[in-house]
Amino acid sequence: MKMAMRSLTALALAIGMSGVVAAEERLPLDLCNLSSYAADIAIGLEVSTGAATQGWFRVLPGECREVLQEGLGAKRHLLHVRPLDLYGTPPRTEAGAIRLCVRDADFVIAGATECAREGQFMAEFVVVDPIVANDRRQVAIDEAAGFERAEARTAGLQRLLGLAGYDAGAVDGVKGSRTASAISTFVDDAGVDRSDTLAIMVALIERISTGQVDSAPKFCNETLNRVMFAVGVPIGKAVETRGWYQVSPGNCARPLATTLAGQTLHVFAEAVDSAGAAILARGVPIAWTGEKALCTKNLEFRIRTHANCEARGLTTRGFRTFTVPDTGAIIIPFQDEDHD
Repeated sequence: MKMAMRSLTALALAIGMSGVVAAEERLPLDLCNLSSYAADIAIGLEVSTGAATQGWFRVLPGECREVLQEGLGAKRHLLHVRPLDLYGTPPRTEAGAIRLCVRDADFVIAGATECAREGQFMAEFVVVDPIVANDRRQVAIDEAAGFERAEARTAGLQRLLGLAGYDAGAVDGVKGSRTASAISTFVDDAGVDRSDTLAIMVALIERISTGQVDSAPKFCNETLNRVMFAVGVPIGKAVETRGWYQVSPGNCARPLATTLAGQTLHVFAEAVDSAGAAILARGVPIAWTGEKALCTKNLEFRIRTHANCEARGLTTRGFRTFTVPDTGAIIIPFQDEDHD
């Protein structure tokens, strides 16, 4: 959400700001998100003459955003936090004892103790106490995990990547190999600057919110075993193999953000046990293979050159080839009767 430059003056007028304000209260006010959920936040300022509210400020995980250029001498500061709808049912935010008026669109509301116009409604706000750091005042929202700012940024990426169908591991704020691999895959698919974490989050939110994830190739495990699979996707004139992705029995995964509409997709898969070792049937691995020879690696990988795999310490696998419909929607099933 964007905050209009005039909003500082509008909010000051709304609360009837006093001309005498303590030096500390004149410092800029930042909202810092130390949770793993992107949220739209409304602020409330309460003075002796009443209260005013303003919103919405979208604050991403690990982000600090300036919401007031200088303090307004408020007696109390209040927040209403609204996690984005794309999370489904996120953890409940703390219920507040103060009810103030808001609306769905961006707003500045004077006399916010009551709603006087159509489209406005009452929402619960919590009282917060800003702290002073580096000549700024800060208010933080957090969750039970107790993330630091960098951890919240990583946890936010992990949560969004998971919603987009990428295997980023647990939402724990630790940037391990699975998280790094998921980020690399997404930024390549989406064409986002990999050094700009906030831009990656914005792209993920856009991808999920617009339903593009629902059109990406879907890989479904219809067996009783865990399945580990690798994909080969077109990157210009090359084919890039990526792996490994795991999908448990009865579940589906969407590890690719792009639809690949009208393009060619290559897939190799095998059944594995809880330790990741291949499951055998009559001494032969249970696998779904094809005639397209491409390189893979035992650990997580992204490979674009597929000549002389073994000489380079890699493994040649036979991938099945699928032509993705122009709609982009395709389901790749792993079935007991269909493996080699």
